[in-house]
Amino acid sequence: MTIQSARERGSRKRSFGLIGFGLVVVLLSAVTWRATSLRGLPDIGEPFDMAAFGTITIPDDENAWFFYRKASEKLGKEPDSASGVSLHRENDPIIKAWLEANRESFRLWVEGSKHDRGVYIQPKDMSFDTLLPAVQNLRSLARMGLYEGALREAAGDQAGAWEIYRAGLRCSRHCGTNGAFIERLVGIAIHSMYASRISTWASNPSLDVKLLRTALADVQAAEKLTPLTSGCLKLEYMAIVAALRSHPERYVEPLISNPSLVRPSSSAFPNKSSPVVLVRLSEIITREPERSKRVVRLIFDNWLKYSDLPPSERKDRERTFGTSSLTLYESRGSQSHEVMPLDEIASW
Repeated sequence: MTIQSARERGSRKRSFGLIGFGLVVVLLSAVTWRATSLRGLPDIGEPFDMAAFGTITIPDDENAWFFYRKASEKLGKEPDSASGVSLHRENDPIIKAWLEANRESFRLWVEGSKHDRGVYIQPKDMSFDTLLPAVQNLRSLARMGLYEGALREAAGDQAGAWEIYRAGLRCSRHCGTNGAFIERLVGIAIHSMYASRISTWASNPSLDVKLLRTALADVQAAEKLTPLTSGCLKLEYMAIVAALRSHPERYVEPLISNPSLVRPSSSAFPNKSSPVVLVRLSEIITREPERSKRVVRLIFDNWLKYSDLPPSERKDRERTFGTSSLTLYESRGSQSHEVMPLDEIASW
């Protein structure tokens, strides 16, 4: 009995010893892997001067968005009939009443459109949680402009109608200036509405040559206000950096589970439904958020080099990960000078 008990105790000790040894091996392997996991992934630093871009100083009386913000604050609720498919119901009494009730808001919108420069939210203050009510209300103000322009056309005031159409065109260019891509999308929508109406207006045989030349010059001037893609990219980058810095627990895990932003092997890591402890453990082992910061810097560095070039001067290199994809760029006709080969950037 004593010999058997001794054997059992010895067996348990050996089992515990093996388990302990295994745990030590696993721990050392994890530490070693973590220490070397970012080897080959350079830290290039910020891809642009964030301090210089973070604050854009424009006096209120020269800032288009100062007036747009005021117009948004005074804007009354848009009637359902004003946002329908047809934009040719300017004689609808409900729409006329809406126009008259919002004359001050409309005046501010037109005034804002006259300025070349504008900033709504300072880039350093933009985050994924930032609300953009004035941007959304510009859609309503733009539709209001179409109705007002149609009324002036019907009254024979073609120059007055062009004043409004010019305002809508310039407003569409202000959307996305020193702003995010969601703002630029609103600008594209407004531009589409006004381009169609302007085409119809310009075909009116009663227009004289002087007014048409004025309109052409105004269109060319408005086109020069179109924001550069690189500006929107910089703001998006700053929002990502702010998110990774202030709320890594909210944003690192989605990056881990999004192969288009991180790496092809991300499916091996916990997803949004995983227990919090596993997500935190995966972040420690994979050196997050440092890993994501380095990858994002490389991606944005590439995008910023090529985003403002015409398509004829850059080649798209798209890599697909399941249902997602990542597009990077390289020069046409000459060797690209990237910090890392594009395929290596995509592999991370």
